[in-house]
Amino acid sequence: MTSLILKITPDEYVNEDAYSKIVKYIYRISKKKSLPILCYGLWPHTHHDIIEQLSHNRTRQKNPPDRLLWHFIISFPDNTPNIYSKYSSFADSIAKLFSYEYQICYACHTDTSNLHFHYVVSSTSYLPNGQPLDEKKMSQYVHKMQELANQNETILERKD
Repeated sequence: MTSLILKITPDEYVNEDAYSKIVKYIYRISKKKSLPILCYGLWPHTHHDIIEQLSHNRTRQKNPPDRLLWHFIISFPDNTPNIYSKYSSFADSIAKLFSYEYQICYACHTDTSNLHFHYVVSSTSYLPNGQPLDEKKMSQYVHKMQELANQNETILERKD
């Protein structure tokens, strides 16, 4: 079985510029060649539109949570050839878990010694009267991610 690592960043992302900073970071906007934009619940797929739509969705809720977003990373064993094609479907299925309630975008980073995916999930549901993505609900999603990993003969270990 392959072991993967899940890291949920400890930042609470309460600043107004959090959407802009994190979206630009995960898609490497300041680099010569930015990364492909992968997301659910956000259209069109440009970093400007993603930032705008995340902000807009937040304004539609009566009592949005203080936390704007969740940022987590799933790291894979290494950067061997064809590893992206091996894990891209799994990475996408993680994003789909959240997509039924929350806007989510993600990107694959290959510029380190191991392949890893960064995920950004809005803490504000796009559903009318939807529940915010708080600690308790995030724990439920972590459990679902681990179940999904097990179905793919993979172990997803949380490290904070």
